[in-house]
Amino acid sequence: MTADSKKLDLNRLYKDRSAATNRQNQRYLRLLFNDHFVVFLLIVIGAAILAFQSLAKKSLETPIAFLPSYWQMGLIFWLVLGQQFGSFVTYLNSADRVFLSASDDFLTKTYLNQAWRRSFILATGWQIAFLGLAWPVMNIIGLGNPVDWSLSLLTLVASKAFMLVQALDRHERGNTWTGFDQTRASWLIRLAMPFVLVLAIVLLPDPWRLWILSGLTVILAAVAVTWFLQHQKAQRAIDWHVALTTSQRHSQAVWQFYGLFAQVPNQGAVVKRRAYLDNLLGRFSFQKEPMRRLFWIKLLRGGDELVLVLRLVVVGLILLVALPKDSYYLQAAGMAVLVYLINFQLLPVFEKTRAVLWSRLAFADKNQQEKTFLVVLAEITSTVIGLTFLMMLLIAGPAAALAVLAGGLLLAFVLYGLWLPKTLHKKN
Repeated sequence: MTADSKKLDLNRLYKDRSAATNRQNQRYLRLLFNDHFVVFLLIVIGAAILAFQSLAKKSLETPIAFLPSYWQMGLIFWLVLGQQFGSFVTYLNSADRVFLSASDDFLTKTYLNQAWRRSFILATGWQIAFLGLAWPVMNIIGLGNPVDWSLSLLTLVASKAFMLVQALDRHERGNTWTGFDQTRASWLIRLAMPFVLVLAIVLLPDPWRLWILSGLTVILAAVAVTWFLQHQKAQRAIDWHVALTTSQRHSQAVWQFYGLFAQVPNQGAVVKRRAYLDNLLGRFSFQKEPMRRLFWIKLLRGGDELVLVLRLVVVGLILLVALPKDSYYLQAAGMAVLVYLINFQLLPVFEKTRAVLWSRLAFADKNQQEKTFLVVLAEITSTVIGLTFLMMLLIAGPAAALAVLAGGLLLAFVLYGLWLPKTLHKKN
């Protein structure tokens, strides 16, 4: 291999890693947004639209006169949250510290610059998405015209450009922040600056908003460009500690996102003690019902299924509460979808338990295993239906609670009478 070809490979290193990561993300996104979860999301989006239409007819003013309205406070929180998305992504790993140890000039002049450009494009996409979703609320408070929306977007994009240049600078030794508490400075830029900018976007009156936001946008853009040009001229070495720590945190955040409502493949199983559940496990005797206790141990301590179910329950309860109180059919349908998704997410517990050789040797009766697992699923489902019924009874009234109860029980009878026994028999 010639020196030119090596240089070409290095120049394509970031692009190749970015393309490989995109292919991996597409695969995991297809697993996360499967048919069942998409149906659930459509129902959630429909409930959110109905709730917004109901709230849009109200002023939502705060009791204290000098405070902004609830619409304005919600918009401030949403836009500041949007500023936290779109981080500086390098795809560096621990092995690079060895194999690229003598390539500081390439890393600081080429690799990190490519990382900054791609990160800026992704960050701009995030700002467009967050501001686009916020347009209905902006329209309610009088910021829905194209000039205000475009100026807000430019301000937020300039803010992200400034943040990314600061992150690029922190990845090098002898940077601008040497001698300062870099963690505190980073949080100051990530939270305090966006908060001030969003306050200006939301609360400033019309005559002042245009000029102040335009000035802030120009200042941020000018500082970011000047800072970037100085970075290009400086001769620095990469700070491997900062670079690897930041890259690992980003990877962990991506895996945590995929693990919100789905099991991430090719990830090692984590066994968690969860001592606070010992009393619950103590109710299942290993002498009398060993298989039932084994399924419960696998569910509560052997993986992420419990956390996934709890997240589904929380989202489902919020959805049911957000629905109009007289939309009984939607409440029953939402409860039915929740029951189905809970059982669908718990099916891998049966497969994982059966995959252990000791389980197959100690409990050879496959039909009994299926019946026992159905009992465990029924216990979980009945608990969720009962808690949801009580919550809806207290919040939405008896009619809504009965609709939720009817929807959950009806689907439970269908699942345990038809679908689940056939599905488990195929997997066994």
